[in-house]
Formats: sequence, C-alpha cells, structure tokens
Amino acid sequence: MSTSNIGLSRRRFLGISAGLSAAALIAACGQAQAPTAAPEADEAPQAEDAPTMEAATINVRWIVNVAENAQAFEDGVINRFREMHPDIDLNYEASPYGAHYEKMLAELAANEAIDILTPDPTRWIEWTDKGFVREVTDLYKRDQSQLGDTVALDWIVDPQGRFWSMPYTALGTIHIYNTSIFDKYGISGPPRQWNASDGGEYLDVAREITSRSSSEPDPIWGIYTGADYTTEMSTYIVQNGANFLSDDLRRATMHEPEFIEAIQFMYDLEFKYRVAPSAEAKAAFQETLGEGRHRDALFVHGRAAMNNTWFNAESGWTHPDVENLPMKAVPMLENSKGGPTSDKVAGWTAVQYMWSGAKHPDAVWEFMKFAMSDIEFGVAVTTLLNYGLSANANAWDDPRLVATKTRPPREIDSIATPLREGRGFITQIFPGWREHLGFFNEQKGLVWKQELTVEEAMQNASKHTQAVIDEYWASK
Repeated sequence: MSTSNIGLSRRRFLGISAGLSAAALIAACGQAQAPTAAPEADEAPQAEDAPTMEAATINVRWIVNVAENAQAFEDGVINRFREMHPDIDLNYEASPYGAHYEKMLAELAANEAIDILTPDPTRWIEWTDKGFVREVTDLYKRDQSQLGDTVALDWIVDPQGRFWSMPYTALGTIHIYNTSIFDKYGISGPPRQWNASDGGEYLDVAREITSRSSSEPDPIWGIYTGADYTTEMSTYIVQNGANFLSDDLRRATMHEPEFIEAIQFMYDLEFKYRVAPSAEAKAAFQETLGEGRHRDALFVHGRAAMNNTWFNAESGWTHPDVENLPMKAVPMLENSKGGPTSDKVAGWTAVQYMWSGAKHPDAVWEFMKFAMSDIEFGVAVTTLLNYGLSANANAWDDPRLVATKTRPPREIDSIATPLREGRGFITQIFPGWREHLGFFNEQKGLVWKQELTVEEAMQNASKHTQAVIDEYWASK
C-alpha cells in the first residue's frame, strides 16, 4: 500500500495540526507511488477478502445528480457489492447534492442518520466534535492490506494517529485550453509558466489572443478566470511562496507581501491587462443562454482561450455539443521564479464517514472499503458520476476512464501526474474556516468592485481571520 506525501512529511503534518479536533485537517490529494497493473475490466474483488459477519442491514445514500446515472450506478456498481456480500442487506438511495445535505442535517438533528456520511467539508470539525462520526482506526488497521493503492490515507490521520474518514475521490486544479483557438492563431500549445511580477509567458499568450481577436465580431479573451478561492487563488498564492495561514494554523498571513502580490496578479489580469472578462461580461453572456447554471460559460462556448479550474468542473458545463468541445487539459501552470512551491497545485479529497450510531459498523466498513479501493467503483466515480479521480490510484490506468468519459477534458493524466509526483498541496482547514472564508470572499469582492485596493482588503481579511484564530486557540 502506498501512502500520501504532498509537500509536507507526515511527521510535520501531525505536528502542525496538533491541538485541532480530529477532523480539522482531513483534506487534500496525495502522491501515490506508481500503481500496479489494473485488473482486467471484468475482474472483481474476491468475496473471501471480506470477514465473515452476521446478517446486517445498512443504509447508503450516494450523491448522484442525474436520474439515469443513479440507476446505472446501482446496476453496475451497487449490485456488485450486494453479490459480493450476500449477508449484507444494502438499502441504496441516490440523491442530488442539495437534497442529500438537507436530509443529513435533519437526520443528525434527530440523532438518526444514514450509515455513511459525506458531508459539507466545512462542517467536518463541528460534526466530529458533536459525536456524529465514528472512529474507524480499528477497522483500518485490521484491513489495511486490502486497501491497495489508495490516495490520501496518510493525510486523514489526526494528531493521535486516529482515522475518522476514508477517501473516495481525489480532486485537483488543472489548466484547460481551447485547441481550436490556439490553432486559429498559430499558437503551438498552452503556456506552462507565469509569475506575479510581469505575468510571464502565460500573460504573453493571453495578450496575443485577446489583441488579435479584438476586431472580430465575437472577441475572445485570452483567459477565463473566476478568481476562485479554493482552486485558482490557492494555487497562485502557494506557488508565490505564501498561504492564508501559517503552517501551525495560529497566524493569519494574508497581509504579507507574497500573498498580496498573487492576488494583485489575478486582479490585474482583468483590470490592468484586460485579458480576462469582467463579471458584467460573464453575466451578460450567460443571459443569452437562458436559465440555468452555466459554469465557465464564456470558456465553454469558445469566447475565452484558457481556463484554470477543478478537474470535475466539466460536470457543470452546458453546451449543445458538450461531448465534443475542442478542449484539452494539462497540469496547472507553474511559477517561473522557482522554489519548492513553484509547481504545487491545489488538491482535495472527498471523504466518507461512518455515522457514530451505525448498528452494524463492520458491514458499513465493508462498503466504505469497497468505495475507496474497488476498481469498478473508481471507474464509475470518475466517469459516470464525474466526481474527479478515484481515490484508488490503480483505477487511474484503467482504459475505461478515458474511453467512457463523456465530457472533455479527457486527459486523466493532467491531474494524475501531479498527484503521483507529490505536487498537490493540502487546502488549509481550521475550526473557523467557514467564517474566515466568508469574510475573505467579501473583502475580495470589494476589490473586484474597485471599492478597496488589494492591500487594504487583505489587511482587513488577515485581521478578521486572526481574531477567529485567537478565539479558537484561547478556548483550548
């Protein structure tokens, strides 16, 4: 079994997270050693791997946003689990994300819950502290030899060495470009570097495309940027040698020069260099598409040449020919100034928890283990359900990941390569994360409305977050 190693050693990770509640730092994708050869497409895990247990009933609700996918997921994956474990009566329910979350909150308030929790990550700490989650260290240690090449196992351990969750996906930031636009202007390929002082080749390419298309009926922006907190911003900030908090999570650092420089660079793409569309331009274009949540609309419809986003963001794209868009993905841009963080990419892992009130923990664990290590499940998550890569790194080399992935980008390696090479980094989570994020986004919004400078807003955000941090540590 390989473990994760994302820029920080496990010892250092445990050191900086000491004092936090058990789930406070469960996050991020990790490096997997080169996976072993994947099983043949029809090869299933052997039932004898599972321990003999008494007859049990467990309830599983999985997030599936498209009805026909819910049925296909049950037919192709859930029923395999039922065949492998005839003594487990598995009640399966598919649910859209919003409904799933609302049901879970109501159930937990009534001290009843689905047996496997997949909660909003910003509530990890709160729910663990309230006893909604069962520790699974004993089950993990018993069966760790069965888990295979599972990403992020080394990153879901609390300071006491306990496991509270298990991963089932690995997400990461990627750089996507429109191949038709690049071909049209004779640009051989996407840029690979940027820097905060003058933009580097990233800005050069964006300027060329924006300038050359400016006289056309439908001008093209070089970059579509959403200035998203957890993807673009986190990657740019860390690559520039900064982060939102200090490594020990005791000090807010958004006021420091490297942090401000990275935010200023993203702001300048839109307001100084004019290579990215404004919020007004995005809204006006979306209005032409009718009702709906048209994620990354200008980029998807060929009005922006490059985009930085999550690997699974394409599940939210709308377009008449969404399966054949001329788009390819490469690993996230690197900061050309060099240094140990210059090529890091923002990462995350979706996790599953066992409800503390589960009546049959051994049976629940069998499904959790299945979800994190089974090849068939991993392929379904990556293709049918569009949740990013499987946590099972062996699934990354399964040809079905590309063959059955219905939407571009289809370059699985664009995210797998950084994870294998250990270039993903942990997204900082701490007990006041929700409040910190909300205030930071508020201040960032004032910058983009041109009501505050970047420096003024980041000074405000840092002061506010420091108060949140101080209050938390004072209570410990």
